Amino acid sequence: MSLFRSVCRLRQQGTGLVLALGLLLAGCAGQPKPETGQNAAAMAAQAQAEAQTQAAEYQRIIAELRRASECVTSIEGQPEYAPLRAKAPGGRDDPNPTYLLDKSKATAAQGRLIESFLGAMGPCQPNFGALSIRAHQNITRMISDTWMQQQDLYRHLKEGRITWGVFNQGSKSNADKLSGGLQALRLTNEG
Repeated sequence: MSLFRSVCRLRQQGTGLVLALGLLLAGCAGQPKPETGQNAAAMAAQAQAEAQTQAAEYQRIIAELRRASECVTSIEGQPEYAPLRAKAPGGRDDPNPTYLLDKSKATAAQGRLIESFLGAMGPCQPNFGALSIRAHQNITRMISDTWMQQQDLYRHLKEGRITWGVFNQGSKSNADKLSGGLQALRLTNEG
């Protein structure tokens, strides 16, 4: 009796072994799988490399945010900018709604101070460089966009296109977005 007939007879009996044997004989069984230990080791090494990249990027982002924050704080604290601080105090942490409803516009003197302030703030702009982790790219893009939106608010205020109240509302909104972005960054990397 030929092997083919034996396989056919066993196949009619519905044996799972027959199907496997038939596939093997027909060349359909596929290639042998690599050892799972090798796959697991390669996957673990790749996961460890990705985690190290993520941690290094996170530390770089945090260092850049710290640098930018210290730069902004040092400039905002300069005595010549006290008139601007008096009109826009506290940012998102100031509960006083009076600043959010201020209908006055920047005076010419305040406009000159705003221009000086924007010039001084240039070196403070965060620069995150190239990032490979998509979540980091999205968060740092949001932070950079928020920075630019804040700069636009200052320009609009200086040009008399918005009031101090609108400026303060926009600044509060930007501070809230920044806070949310920083929370997302922390959760992405520590959660």
